[in-house]
Amino acid sequence: MTETVARPGVTGELVYAENKSGLERRYVVQAVMAPLVLVVLLAFLGPASSALAAVLIFPALIAFFWAVVSVLGVIAIWPVGIRVDSAGIRIGGVQAWERRQLSGRWPPRKPFHVGSQGRAVFTCPWPGVRELYLVGSRAEIMPLVRRKRAFRRGTQQLGAPLGWLGFARAGLVIVNDPALAGSDPAAFRPNRRWPGHVRGVASPTWVVPTRHPEALRAALARAAGAPAVHDQLPPADRFSFSP
Repeated sequence: MTETVARPGVTGELVYAENKSGLERRYVVQAVMAPLVLVVLLAFLGPASSALAAVLIFPALIAFFWAVVSVLGVIAIWPVGIRVDSAGIRIGGVQAWERRQLSGRWPPRKPFHVGSQGRAVFTCPWPGVRELYLVGSRAEIMPLVRRKRAFRRGTQQLGAPLGWLGFARAGLVIVNDPALAGSDPAAFRPNRRWPGHVRGVASPTWVVPTRHPEALRAALARAAGAPAVHDQLPPADRFSFSP
């Protein structure tokens, strides 16, 4: 799609817009089914005999954790979207950001939690976008996931790369120049966990899911100033998660 952008904070011609870019049907189905399964098991567990209760308690615990993980996963991925325009690329909670800018309810009263960074908006102009990779499977992205895990282990699990917004069936990897890239809001509250606080680390590697990889690829090819989109990731040691 192409249109003239009149929304605040956007300076170029809009080439591509995708809302809920990581919200695949399977995630929604799980987020609905898991609590239902838990409710059914609890309904049987209440009046059940002690022998039957002993059998049902383990499936109920599994259903409980399944429900928690599924619902929290959908909540985390729900706001994430993509905007491609002639000035650069924008990922994160772009739809709510546009709406709240227009209604005067931005910036938020409190910085976002590191764990809810998908609600923030990460922007990089084309001069700051060094490389783009459109990855089409989890197997392809796993070396990069392991690289990210190694980075986190190196920080004793207390450093979380900002701009890693999840991965669905496909995702766009954006290698950026942190000196030109930024986020709105710029500050994030740390996650509280034992034995310390998980803090956000400005990262030159961003990842955003997409449900329409071919449409996104075509849009990036039309965007003036955008680098070429590669299909294959290079070795994972080429990527960094700190400036």
